[in-house]
Amino acid sequence: MSATERALEWFADWFASRGGVLQTTVVLLVIVTIEAIFGGLDPHGFWLLYWCTVYSAVTQPVLAYCSRRAAAKADLDVAAVKAEEDQILATVTVRCVHCGVES
Repeated sequence: MSATERALEWFADWFASRGGVLQTTVVLLVIVTIEAIFGGLDPHGFWLLYWCTVYSAVTQPVLAYCSRRAAAKADLDVAAVKAEEDQILATVTVRCVHCGVES
């Protein structure tokens, strides 16, 4: 695994953690509170929109990465269940109650 992949894994794990969610929420609440209290600093909301845009530019790719990682894990789990099901079905003999034929 490359350094970039390790960094992305670390960021994705942090982003999905309780601490990541709490920090993100607090930072955004502080920004909105500053906007509300000191409305004259940013009368048209440019900086609020700027920081929200920067935030979403970072978080959206991370969310996509986390989604792809979760989907890959789910695919592996489904494949494992399917393989186990196939193994069980290979050992099961079914006999027809009407004609007695086994399959």
